[in-house]
Amino acid sequence: MHLLRSYRPSLTRVAVLAVAALSLAALGCPKQEDLPAAPEFVAPPTPTDLVVTLLDAQLNPPEYDYNFTWTVSDPSQVDHYRIYLLGGGFVPDELLFETPNTTYDATFGFSLTGLQFAVSAVSPEGIEGNGRVTLVQ
Repeated sequence: MHLLRSYRPSLTRVAVLAVAALSLAALGCPKQEDLPAAPEFVAPPTPTDLVVTLLDAQLNPPEYDYNFTWTVSDPSQVDHYRIYLLGGGFVPDELLFETPNTTYDATFGFSLTGLQFAVSAVSPEGIEGNGRVTLVQ
């Protein structure tokens, strides 16, 4: 019993493949210079001087009011900013809030002492730049 048969393409199949190959060769593919240029996106400037300041603290119930401030060299290249709580490798970094301003007030149910935060800028095109880190003292 012979399980394998040799495969021989039919003359019609060979002709169809030949016509397709010749058509592709005659028409060609679009050249690189015919394609539209890719848009150039530039990362926004990196914020600097991130400072987290304790404004007020109450112990019962625990409430800690903080102010986050930073500067940026060219605010015209920034749509908004993102503030992250950094996990230090033990837990993932967490996006806390977004703001169009270079200052943000927030209330937490715990002290931020010893925690690390980062601020990054996001361009109008949605490109997020490098972040600036600070440790709350």
